[in-house]
Amino acid sequence: MPPQDPGAAAPTPAAPGNANALATSGPFAIAKILDLTWTDDHRLLLDNDKDWSSAGVRFPEPPFTYGKPGSPTSRSFAGTLRLTVTLEMWPYEAPTTACALAGTCFGLSFATNVYLKGGKQPVVLESSTAVDSAVKAMAGDLELSITPDGGALLQADHAWRLLVYSTVGTPTDRPNREAGFTSKHMECAVRRVSAAGTGLDEHAVVLGLMGLIKAYTLQPNAVVQQADPGAAHPTYFNDFGGAWRIDSWVQYMAECQAICRWVVAMCRMVGLTNSKVVVCWADPREGANGPAHEGEVDGPGSGGLNGVTRQVNGETQAAALTDGWVVAGASYGVDQVGFNNFEACLVCSANSDKRYYGGGVGGAYYASAEHVLLAFFCLVWVAPDPAAPPGVTKWIIREVVRTFRNAAGNVVPFRTPDGRTIP
Repeated sequence: MPPQDPGAAAPTPAAPGNANALATSGPFAIAKILDLTWTDDHRLLLDNDKDWSSAGVRFPEPPFTYGKPGSPTSRSFAGTLRLTVTLEMWPYEAPTTACALAGTCFGLSFATNVYLKGGKQPVVLESSTAVDSAVKAMAGDLELSITPDGGALLQADHAWRLLVYSTVGTPTDRPNREAGFTSKHMECAVRRVSAAGTGLDEHAVVLGLMGLIKAYTLQPNAVVQQADPGAAHPTYFNDFGGAWRIDSWVQYMAECQAICRWVVAMCRMVGLTNSKVVVCWADPREGANGPAHEGEVDGPGSGGLNGVTRQVNGETQAAALTDGWVVAGASYGVDQVGFNNFEACLVCSANSDKRYYGGGVGGAYYASAEHVLLAFFCLVWVAPDPAAPPGVTKWIIREVVRTFRNAAGNVVPFRTPDGRTIP
């Protein structure tokens, strides 16, 4: 490529005392990288790496200036890596000279021919090969050497502690509790997604991330409550990071909806956009052959059976989906059987292949909302047990409307209102 002409001469300041100075036969004695700017980074990251909230201010531009470590950024991994550096060449009175530049950064090589002279001038660099098509953190220094025509090689002071998060596309955030483009969110997402796959197959990524938590829980964990009381385990309905806080407490599980929110937040942070959180349920008011219902979390119907009740002989009975076998007339404590309003799922429609991934089921997925219901045993009407000891919550099963699995845990096939047999 033709050399870049830096233009008019710059004024002559005093020489620095902390730059690389070499005895050379060429026109330059010292070379400094004053700053570095990535050409196509997203410029979205906030400087909060302390907590899971969305607080923080955007990292300043340029992301590297002389004498300071670089600040993190992100870019889509497609194509070559391009950047602009401002070089300062000493002495300032050095004449314009054709130079060959060669550099390395993140394992990539850069080479170009430019005209340089004394003073400050911008130089555009582009890697000779494309960045790997994988979600990952690229960390390192930019090392740059300059060989003037007829002179000796000169090593420029490097740009150091650079960090670029390589993503599938431009990050988006999950609104409300998981909002925000902080460096802590990005670090978490890239670390978890890179361990689950390259990011090219969103289904593979989702499967890997959902598999991090093998079961869900409806019960608060004392360890999490004591160490991180603001997390609101297991719902993670908090206003400072929401489900992002699961990352610190994966071993203590979470509610299914919280697990799904966390995985979608990570996917969106790295530019994967085909996943959302939904809840699925059946309504006992529609009988044993009623349809499966589906609603997006944070949207209409996101509470599932929450608030669905009936009055029978003056008794208020609530609708529920059980995660264990129950018998009408029997009483069960919440330590025996879970009574659920819905099953939360992550729905991924990547590659025109729609799958329902259940939260807290170890990465298993379903073909439809009807199949999701097979995570449960029974659809029931329940009432509080008045004979329960003080401080103990127990529920009497007043009616089993529908059975999805028998006492042995085997699926009971059923037909949908449109004539399909499940499973």
